[in-house]
Amino acid sequence: MTGAPVRSLLFVPGTTVRWVGPAVASGADGLILDLEDAVPEDGKGPARRAVADTLGRGAAAGVLALVRVNGWGTGHLLADLDAVVGPHLDGVCLPKVAGAADVVALARVLDDLEAARGLPPGGLEVFPVAETASGLRDVAAVCAASPRVRRISGVSHSVPGGDFDRALGSRWDPSGLAALHTGAMAVLAGRAAGLDGILCGPSSDVEDLDHLRAVLERGRTLGADGALCIHPSHVAVAHEVFTPRPEEVAEARAVVAALDEAEAAGRAAVRVGGRMVDRAHRQASEETLRRARAGGRPAAEEAGG
Repeated sequence: MTGAPVRSLLFVPGTTVRWVGPAVASGADGLILDLEDAVPEDGKGPARRAVADTLGRGAAAGVLALVRVNGWGTGHLLADLDAVVGPHLDGVCLPKVAGAADVVALARVLDDLEAARGLPPGGLEVFPVAETASGLRDVAAVCAASPRVRRISGVSHSVPGGDFDRALGSRWDPSGLAALHTGAMAVLAGRAAGLDGILCGPSSDVEDLDHLRAVLERGRTLGADGALCIHPSHVAVAHEVFTPRPEEVAEARAVVAALDEAEAAGRAAVRVGGRMVDRAHRQASEETLRRARAGGRPAAEEAGG
C-alpha cells in the first residue's frame, strides 16, 4: 500500500503482536511493527518470528506495513531483514541513522533481498529516523540518499528523555522549543527532496490527548502532514489534525471557484475574503481539497454545510 496519503503510523511492539488487531481497528493508515527499543535483547529472535508471521494481517487490512529494525552496529539488523523481507512488507524503518551512508547501505541490502526473493525491484521503502546528532545535522543528505526514502520524521515530538534529548543534550519542555530548529530542518529537507510525507510525533504521554494535539498542531504549523503514534487512542487525534477542517475546505473551494471565474474573464488574480489570490493559491487550495477527500471529509462539509 505504498503511495497512499499517510496521516498516522502506529507503533506496535514486536513482543505483543496480538495488539495488531486493535491497531488496525484504530483506523491507522499504517503500522510500524517494532523490533528495536520495544524488544529486550533476549527477545529479539522470538519477536522477529512473531512479526514475520503477523505482517500478512496488515496487508490484508489494507494498511501500510513497516518494520522498525535494529540499527547498524547492533548485530541484529541483517537477521531482522532476513526474517521480515517478503511480499507482505512495505518498508523498513531504520532507527538512529547517523548519515546518508546508513541509508545507502540498507538500500543495497534490500536490492539483493528483493532480487533473491522475487520481489519488485525498489519496491521496499526505507523510512530513516534521524535521531543522532550527525543524522539531524545531515538530514538533507539522508532524505536524498535513495529513491527508497519516501518520508521523514522528527518535526515535532514529545518524548522526554528519548533519543533526541540524549543525542543533543537538550532538556524537554512542553513548548517543543528544543526541537524547533531540527524540526524545521526536517521539513525543509523532506520537501526539497520531494518526499511523499513529513511526519511529526510521537508523544509518549498515552493519556494526555490535549498535549498530543498541541504537539501535532505544532508539527502541522511547521509543515508536517502526518504523525507517528504510540497508542491507538492517538490515531483519531492525528487524523483530526491532518485532515483539513471544514472551514479550510470551504475557503479552498471559494478560492478555486473565484479563480475559475477570474480566468474565464481573462484575469489571473482576484480578491477573496479581503485578500488577493492567484495561481499559487489555487495550487494550495487544490491540495487542501485533495487532502480533505483523502481524509474522508463528507461532501456537505466540503461545501461548507
